[in-house]
Amino acid sequence: RVLENGELLDQCKTVLQPHYRRARDLAVEKLKSSLGPRGLRIHESGGAFFLWLWFDAEISTTRLYEKLKKSGVIVVPGKYYFPGLSEDFDHRDRCIRLSFSQDLQTIEQGIDILIKVAGQELDGAR
Repeated sequence: RVLENGELLDQCKTVLQPHYRRARDLAVEKLKSSLGPRGLRIHESGGAFFLWLWFDAEISTTRLYEKLKKSGVIVVPGKYYFPGLSEDFDHRDRCIRLSFSQDLQTIEQGIDILIKVAGQELDGAR
C-alpha cells in the first residue's frame, strides 16, 4: 500500500534523504577542515552511504585501518576494491572507504578519532 500511494517515496524524500545528507555533510566538513589542508581529498558520495577518502601522502591505509580498528572505528582500505590489478596504482593504496550510515553522534565521534589517528599517520609520513 505505501508503494502504491506514494507514502514510501515521500518518507524517503522527507526523512531519509535529509538524514543522510546531514550525515554526509557533517563528515565532509569535519574532514575537510582538519585533514583537507594536509592533503586529504574526498570523492563525492553520489548518493552512496560512504565516502572515499584519498590521502595525498605515502601512508599505509592497512596500518591506518589497524590503528582505527583498535580505536573503535572501522574503515575499509581501498586495496580491496581493485582485485586483479597488476600494475601499481597508488590510488588503491592511499584510499579508505568510510561509511556514514550511523547516527550523527556516532559519526562525529568516529570522524574525530579518524582525524586524530590519520593526522598522526600523516605526520609520520612527512
